[in-house]
Amino acid sequence: MKRKTLFTVILLIATGLTLGFIFANSALSREASTALSNFVSSLFGAHIANTREELALADTWFTSHLIRKLAHVSEFALLALELTVISRRFFKKIPLPFLPLSAGLLTALCDETLQIFSNRGASVTDVWVDGIGLLLGTAAGMLLLRAIPKKSQKRTGLLP
Repeated sequence: MKRKTLFTVILLIATGLTLGFIFANSALSREASTALSNFVSSLFGAHIANTREELALADTWFTSHLIRKLAHVSEFALLALELTVISRRFFKKIPLPFLPLSAGLLTALCDETLQIFSNRGASVTDVWVDGIGLLLGTAAGMLLLRAIPKKSQKRTGLLP
């Protein structure tokens, strides 16, 4: 398999897995989502705490709410990074930030709409938090593309 084709296949599979992860978490019930957030929160709290007092403080600080917001930012930053590279690979005539930001925003809206059907309810705040992730991921993707030498970009098909 040619290097350009392999790179494209890996990129598309990674993006599909990211979208699947985002939408799978949105399809979880309120109880399952809360349990998952509490589990992740307890892992972080146990990791940073040395004493019971510190663990109680960590449990207060690392609430499931904070974990959820960090997850939103992380998921959408990764998606935007992938979409930035896809944009460079397939849509060279479209200005670079347009595709990752617009497709990412559409994904965020679909994500919140899906939560209505899983009895969790949509959140405008989450769309804004997703937007922060999209901006961070797009910026990281653009910096990454700028850092990759032109010769390497041509080999992988990022440049004609």
